[in-house]
Amino acid sequence: MSKPQFVYVIYIKAAPEKVWNGLLDPAMTRIYWMHENVSDWKPGSRWEHKRTDPQGTVDIVGEVVEFDPPKRLVLTWVPPAEHGQPEKTSRVMIGARPSEGSSSIISFGRDIRPRPIASICCSPPER
Repeated sequence: MSKPQFVYVIYIKAAPEKVWNGLLDPAMTRIYWMHENVSDWKPGSRWEHKRTDPQGTVDIVGEVVEFDPPKRLVLTWVPPAEHGQPEKTSRVMIGARPSEGSSSIISFGRDIRPRPIASICCSPPER
């Protein structure tokens, strides 16, 4: 495996299982990202980062590479228009583990393709 292009760590005061649920449970991801992460989470399956707007617009697609809750989730991701183009596909590993009264979420990225944030994110919903 090549060296990660980034390593990002977040500490959350919750058990790893609860943190993991917050990453995958559509009810939780709707609250924090205004998106749902949709998949059956089996290796080889498709996953989608789908807006909660009435159209259900899909902003990111990819494949579940590894799934070992709550320790490890490896995904590929790419905007839908670039799906099937390996040279434009990024890969990320996410893991949750206990850390002194909280949990740490560790994210390692490699093969990260630079792109403007507007190409992978959407505006917050109107209130």
